[in-house]
Amino acid sequence: MQELMKVSCVVTTKNEERFVGACLQSVKEQCDEIVVVDAYSEDKTADVCLKYTSKFFKADCNIPEGRNMGAAHASGDVLLFICADTVLSPDWVRLTLPHLQEDNVVAVYGKSLPFEQGFKQTLTYCGLELLDTLFFRRIRIAGIGGGGMAFIIKADMFRKIGGFNERLAHVEDSDLSMRLGKIGKVFFERKAVSNSSVRSLEKFGYVQRILYWSKESFNWLFRQKLPRKEYPR
Repeated sequence: MQELMKVSCVVTTKNEERFVGACLQSVKEQCDEIVVVDAYSEDKTADVCLKYTSKFFKADCNIPEGRNMGAAHASGDVLLFICADTVLSPDWVRLTLPHLQEDNVVAVYGKSLPFEQGFKQTLTYCGLELLDTLFFRRIRIAGIGGGGMAFIIKADMFRKIGGFNERLAHVEDSDLSMRLGKIGKVFFERKAVSNSSVRSLEKFGYVQRILYWSKESFNWLFRQKLPRKEYPR
């Protein structure tokens, strides 16, 4: 019989009233608790979040700082980290959680698709998945480093490696993946699907944003140069 594992969902927010309700609704029935850390939103994000959880905290933080704070307040055996503009399929946790019963698996991620439908959006996500398959997995960064929109991790392993590197506002998910890969396996469950908004790509431009990601990732991976602390939104 499989051991029951308590799942805590950790979400960081900043001015996410448009998306966060759908995100939290998608995890509500799949997780045992929800922890939200908000970077002082100026819209109605707090009002929306408080409909789903009483574990709501405010802090002047970037994403990795907020995720670490949320993890510190979480009581689960397993931590589900999800971006506030991402929605999980109804069976996402059911599909990913059993893999964490295996001793050598420390984290699991699934297939990411765009929330907004269109040729550019679909092509971009297909490109990210191809990059994950042909490159990231081969150097043990894995798909968490391909975006970090939604993944599940053993809480004790997360704490063992010291959580997210708070000096990174970009590639913090890649950095976490690389460190996890040194102590266990990061598993890809294709059937576990999440949908994320491409609003950042739309706002900054697809080419400009991809070039930014590429430059920051290259500097971190090959030049050991820390990306900027604050991620441009």
